[in-house]
Amino acid sequence: MLLTVANKALATTRVESLPQKPAKGAPFPEAIRKRILNSTVMLKGSGRQARQGLFTGSGVIFKVDVTTVYLVTAAHNAQLWSGTPPGDWKNYLSGGQNTFARKVSIYYGNGDLSWESEATKSAAIKTIAIPAPAGTCGQEADCLYDLMVITSTDAAFVTFAKDRVFGGQSVDDIKKAVEREGKAVIKTPDAFLDSKKYYFVQLGHGEVEEIREKQWLDEAKKIKKQTLDKVTCENGTNMTKGKLHYRLTDPNFKQIKELYEQEADEGEDPAYGKTSNVIALSASKSSSTAPGDSGGPLYAVDKSYTGAYLLGVTCGADLMAAKTPSTAFKNCVSTSVVPYWKTIFA
Repeated sequence: MLLTVANKALATTRVESLPQKPAKGAPFPEAIRKRILNSTVMLKGSGRQARQGLFTGSGVIFKVDVTTVYLVTAAHNAQLWSGTPPGDWKNYLSGGQNTFARKVSIYYGNGDLSWESEATKSAAIKTIAIPAPAGTCGQEADCLYDLMVITSTDAAFVTFAKDRVFGGQSVDDIKKAVEREGKAVIKTPDAFLDSKKYYFVQLGHGEVEEIREKQWLDEAKKIKKQTLDKVTCENGTNMTKGKLHYRLTDPNFKQIKELYEQEADEGEDPAYGKTSNVIALSASKSSSTAPGDSGGPLYAVDKSYTGAYLLGVTCGADLMAAKTPSTAFKNCVSTSVVPYWKTIFA
């Protein structure tokens, strides 16, 4: 994710009380800070095909019990890892040596994570599931942006999740808290997209991109592309590939939306794929998702500092609100967790 110096200063002041400058409003309490930072994990391992090299992605711890840590990430991370077309990658999730579960590990914090800290501890994946959302499939053909659930039974990882993410609460209290948050979110999901009541933090272990490509549809509905001037993080941000980054943002829409993905070469007619249940986020050209951020969490933090709510995970696609000419595609997009609460979060 790219952040300007000003944006980074505001984000770190709010989220971590750093740098030590007065900020409008209070910084996040320690429990909330640890919850949102320490829950963000990195997925890393060798790609299924040799030419792919190293695969990286992000995920988020959403629950833990006596023996198991539960993560959620973007399902298309499995497709990126496998290097296969949509529909084929499900064959590589489990069941053999050359699978996502065997080749990819979960990396988490060595102590409390902070801006630009590194996830150094590793845990093995136990199981992977791609649950269906309630209602119709989000992607017309293959549910590309549905969520993927990963579990791990690594004992050290379980201890980390209990202590560092959920503050040493009992398993019963953690379960009750997760259920309570889930019920609140699914009852009135759009109410959590109110920037007057919540701060929004998007996190991930992505790469750093210095050059971005602006895309839009012209009046003839042809995709146009323009490489922007070199967009740097500016002096002082010190962003490093693969380390923890985050940013404060606001929803671009006041409700969970249905967006469209356009894929085409410049000047050609785009092919549209409909994606439901997504949250579009506002961002300047210097604050965007990047490769490796997919699956990272989007949290809403109550401005009364009474709780943090997991709203979605980054899908990172180039999406638009409608199949009409637009100023630019939106790639700061998260898949909403709302359709999945009853099946995986309860």
